[in-house]
Amino acid sequence: MGTDELTRIHELAKRVTLLEKMVLRQQSRIDELAQRLEKQSMQRKDRRAPQRRGRMRMIVVMMRAQRYVHPSQ
Repeated sequence: MGTDELTRIHELAKRVTLLEKMVLRQQSRIDELAQRLEKQSMQRKDRRAPQRRGRMRMIVVMMRAQRYVHPSQ
């Protein structure tokens, strides 16, 4: 192998190393965004849960009220 070939191999190795670093950074960003999305999703579910429970209670109360009204008819 000549000096030119070694220089070319060395340059390619540098590029590969840089590309590997870029991939690791991007993967880290993706992981961070996925964690944020998961956290936001959990927060939304936590906020919706009381509303759902409140709606269910209201439906149950309305159904009970209908039972008391309809038997007399």
